[in-house]
Amino acid sequence: MLKTQSNTQRGPLNFAMAADLTGLDGRLLKLTHNGDGLTQVALPAAVNDITLFVLDDAGVGKAIPLDPAQNTRVRAKGAGNAGDVLVLSDPAAAAGAHAGKAEAIGATAGVYFSPGIAEEKFVDGQLVLIRPFPRLVTVEAQA
Repeated sequence: MLKTQSNTQRGPLNFAMAADLTGLDGRLLKLTHNGDGLTQVALPAAVNDITLFVLDDAGVGKAIPLDPAQNTRVRAKGAGNAGDVLVLSDPAAAAGAHAGKAEAIGATAGVYFSPGIAEEKFVDGQLVLIRPFPRLVTVEAQA
């Protein structure tokens, strides 16, 4: 390993939580910070927030980075199929109940964060197996 990479980590990471995330395992999280610069993770506030982590255990602040080399499970909103491109659910919908969930991409125009591709058929509320391929995707307005 290069000396410049000596303090890097692979696998689950421990972070401070920006809020109480108890019971929200499997939700997608974004990096943020408190007023003093302490790194934290938080639920997304917009459909295009870059959410590169999945909450694994809120009790100890453990989050798993999205890594294309390893599939992972995220909490689903709605139903879908293997091969569906997933995007962040609207975190403002249902009074925030869907923040950090992923759903099959729809037809509503906009820019969305996609954590990856579903690797199995899924139903609402399931921890769906995905192949991480994090990126922003654009849905064009229908003419």
